[in-house]
Amino acid sequence: MRLISDSNSTSPQDESLRWAQPLILLSIISVGMGQTLVFAILPSLGREVGLMEMQIGAIISASSIVFAIASVIWGNQSERWGRKRVIIIGLAGYTVGTLLFASTFWFGLNGWLTGWLLFFCLAVSRMLQSSVMAASPPASTAYLVDITQLRFRTAAMGKVGAAQSVGTIAGPAVGGGLAIFSLLLPLYVAAATTLVATLLVWKFLPESPHKQDNSSPSLGISQQIVIAVKGYFDRRYTSFLFIGVSMFTAFAVAQQTLGFFYQDRMGLDGQHTAQMVGVAMIISAVSSLVAQGIIVQRFNFAAMTLIRIGIPIMGIGFFILANAEAYFWLVSCMGVVGFGMGLTMPGFTSAATLAVTANEQGAVAGVIAASPALGFILGPLIGTALYQYSETLPYWFTTLLFVPLTAYVWWLKPER
Repeated sequence: MRLISDSNSTSPQDESLRWAQPLILLSIISVGMGQTLVFAILPSLGREVGLMEMQIGAIISASSIVFAIASVIWGNQSERWGRKRVIIIGLAGYTVGTLLFASTFWFGLNGWLTGWLLFFCLAVSRMLQSSVMAASPPASTAYLVDITQLRFRTAAMGKVGAAQSVGTIAGPAVGGGLAIFSLLLPLYVAAATTLVATLLVWKFLPESPHKQDNSSPSLGISQQIVIAVKGYFDRRYTSFLFIGVSMFTAFAVAQQTLGFFYQDRMGLDGQHTAQMVGVAMIISAVSSLVAQGIIVQRFNFAAMTLIRIGIPIMGIGFFILANAEAYFWLVSCMGVVGFGMGLTMPGFTSAATLAVTANEQGAVAGVIAASPALGFILGPLIGTALYQYSETLPYWFTTLLFVPLTAYVWWLKPER
């Protein structure tokens, strides 16, 4: 039986758990594919319906705030309801939410919704989607932690990151290919893919061996929000959260402006821009997959070692992007960024999970899953605001951000 590998499974488990890891990774891939697909086509799709760059960034930022809060709530809820139930809720919510988001854009493309009303409807639909889809990532991560030995935690988190990278590769590939026919078609395909993953998880995934905690009383939504916010200030893992949020903020700045950058610098139309962004994101994801699937799996690096190597590599990638002129460098530099992220993500994820007890894995998984969302709260707004002043200013900002961040991760001496 293989959960992580023959040598690192926790202990002999029930035979039904033999499909647990593939199904968990499938759920991560499906959500990752849908997310990166949206980011690849959103700049072009937003311009097609007449939205300004700042409005497009605001939609992502608003939904990211919701995701950041909901992720921790759902992570805590997975301790009470069980991992499987929460994963299914997240996947089903993502499916329905994607259909709602795509349909709102369809109204905009047909002129039935325009201007600020369209912007408001898009923001609300995306926020509703985020409030439910936030259930899946923390529950999936916590499930994998439940079936993995402590000494193989970093490798397991590397597989989570590798699954996200596979989704990141598939998303832009699907989005760029289908955008030739329609900019909305990729969204409907993403919804269908996630629906299939939902049905497979519902049918074949057993409940996690982690014992559910039904002893604590049910809390109101306001109390859960307070607990979720407090979770971000736990001193045991705030340093790792800071690293993750900083990394994803920089990535959000670049990702949210890349479509505008390519379109304006190379004079492309909306469909060809979506294809170009798709190519860049695929290169980034493949590089990340190599880092997580080969480097992290084959070499037993400590979590902080991965962080200290990965952060400066990302900074170099952003520096190349800020200075790039030729097509080759405009696209390939995202591979450098992706490789750095591929090393850093399993590092800070593993370090955070190792900082808490077994009964807190759902909560910390919620905080970890919220790291990208926290980065995408300010990242899109910063990126689009800077882009209006200069095409390269967003990438100089990210380059300069990584100078003190590199110094910080080398100075940091976390307690075991």
